[in-house]
Amino acid sequence: MEILEKIIRDTRGTGNTTWILQAAIENPNCFIVARNAIEASTIKDMYKKLLLKSAWYRKLWWKLRGRKHPKFVSLHYDFRGNSLPVIFDNGALFK
Repeated sequence: MEILEKIIRDTRGTGNTTWILQAAIENPNCFIVARNAIEASTIKDMYKKLLLKSAWYRKLWWKLRGRKHPKFVSLHYDFRGNSLPVIFDNGALFK
């Protein structure tokens, strides 16, 4: 666990959350896990801002075809019975 904490500590603030959210725009069928509900809400707001920056033709496509969104949850979410991939934000794993 010490190795994981060192990696997380060393890579915090390097844009990992942005990278995760950009990947979620392409593949929204997933859970994005934050440390608590407040951080999950903050990450969800970041996701929405990234969606607004998308090209107009992608927004039109999503409007016509519909759009799925990832589920933003805290560490305390009950994942049983869900078969979606789980992505952990660095802040969820390290205090």
